[in-house]
Amino acid sequence: MGILLKLNHPNINPLLGMFRDDEGYHMVSPWLENGSVHSCILNDVSFDGVKVLLGIAEALLYLRQNGVVHGDLKLDNVLLSLNGDAKLIDFGLAKILRLNSATSTSMKGAGTVAWQAPEILNGDPRSTETDVWAFGMVVVEYLTRKPPFWDAKDSGTIVTRIILKKDRPSRGDVDLEYAPKCWQELWDLASRCWSQKPSDRPEMKYIVDYLTEVQEKQNAQTS
Repeated sequence: MGILLKLNHPNINPLLGMFRDDEGYHMVSPWLENGSVHSCILNDVSFDGVKVLLGIAEALLYLRQNGVVHGDLKLDNVLLSLNGDAKLIDFGLAKILRLNSATSTSMKGAGTVAWQAPEILNGDPRSTETDVWAFGMVVVEYLTRKPPFWDAKDSGTIVTRIILKKDRPSRGDVDLEYAPKCWQELWDLASRCWSQKPSDRPEMKYIVDYLTEVQEKQNAQTS
């Protein structure tokens, strides 16, 4: 709760207040009629995917600059405003990073398996690098219109595929009917986010710059 109160970024849905009733405490944030980006995909609501991904990346960069790890990134935790902006929500797993460290030791376990980095599945803490991994899976979710490892029968199978088989999403699952022309550039970025070694994953600043360039190219082609 304290974390969310301190955050102020156009791509993070703000906390307006809270109240308590018989069921417990409840947070109050602006209502966005479009709902989550995930629900927009399910309901065929059109949106600019590059703009959404860039907004998510900018929100994550802001979190990194303020020493915060989100910890549960997926399109179900990103709302879409009426003007098509991404609004990051659900900071239930978010933690402040330890001083002079990029890791929070209190953030083991929990989260949605298909979006989690191998080091988390091995029991290590969440970090800025695990948010980068999850961002790569969000790109996959957008381009394929399916959850990562959608064909796995259960969570245990996903863990085995990620840790033991070092499996990664397949480029062949991209839904070309809906994917933007720049989908290969987006996929290439995502694949860098899945590096087995956390230190080999790109920094969020690089991701923001990369997507900004992709968006500028896309806008030039449509103008």
